[in-house]
Amino acid sequence: MALGIGILVSGIAVITTCRSIAGVFHLLQSQDSLKTRAYSVFFRYHSYYWVAFLLFMVLHLMVTIVHVGLPSTGEPYYLAHQVVFYTAIINFLLVLVVFTSCKSFLSLASLFTSRNPLTGSIFKRFYRFHSILWWILAVSFILHIVAGIIHAVNT
Repeated sequence: MALGIGILVSGIAVITTCRSIAGVFHLLQSQDSLKTRAYSVFFRYHSYYWVAFLLFMVLHLMVTIVHVGLPSTGEPYYLAHQVVFYTAIINFLLVLVVFTSCKSFLSLASLFTSRNPLTGSIFKRFYRFHSILWWILAVSFILHIVAGIIHAVNT
């Protein structure tokens, strides 16, 4: 439960500091919006929010597999357990894809490369789908939570 709350809080921190998400909701009306003190203070830690989010996800996945186990045929609410498990795997993979399409990841990658990855055309094409990837993750995340509640309540 605590790891799930950690995922939720750190995920909200990542989403609220994401420029793509803010742009979709027109929260940043002009270039000056990015320079407001409140946004710049929170955005300064965007990369750290990502690290916390990924850490909570990995720990949550490991603890849950150890505690609940893998779905096995014949258990009550097998379908709900399968949905929880497979959406967890999909969510983890989607989070990695969303993270690699984030400019924070590229600033981390630039530490290990001599060329700035932000200037590459491949990343620019990939980054274009950053907010769409967030929406796909949101749908999968909601399915995971609903199936998790169904499974937890009935077992």
